[in-house]
Amino acid sequence: MSGRNECAARVYAPEREAENCVGSACHLPGMFIVRGWKQFPQKLALTGFLALSLLVVAGCGGQAVDGRYPISGNVSFKGQPLEKGTLEFSTSDRSQLTGATIEKGKYSVPAEQGLKPGKYTVKISSTDDGAAGGPPPPPGPENTNQVAKELIPEDYNLNSKITADVTDGGANKFDFDIP
Repeated sequence: MSGRNECAARVYAPEREAENCVGSACHLPGMFIVRGWKQFPQKLALTGFLALSLLVVAGCGGQAVDGRYPISGNVSFKGQPLEKGTLEFSTSDRSQLTGATIEKGKYSVPAEQGLKPGKYTVKISSTDDGAAGGPPPPPGPENTNQVAKELIPEDYNLNSKITADVTDGGANKFDFDIP
């Protein structure tokens, strides 16, 4: 056999290990051997894969960022998903506050803008901005003072009594049904 074919066909043989050894490391074609490790590249690749898998798994789920948790949920109005709107979570002293946009009945807040564990008042708003009734009016002084009509009852926004309890490690998914 030629040297190249012989190397490609060679199978690991401990009795031949000493032929290619220098110090505590040996080299056989296609693999680097450290005494006690017959297949260093494969074990290194497996170790790297396992470490990467653990990092990916640890990054999933409702993990806190600076003590803040992601929140999400659904909002329905008169039995249908709320097409568009806004949602606000705030503590009674307003020291903690975050908000989200509601689109097609869903909202979510990532952990970076999320909430710390505690009790929050929830305010939901959605206005009739004329989109459903046709195109917006042309610009001009007579149209500058138009106020959009709030669709959500005051008990769910200005005078809201709705609360949400954000918990440490909980699902923190809050659904709201507005009659």
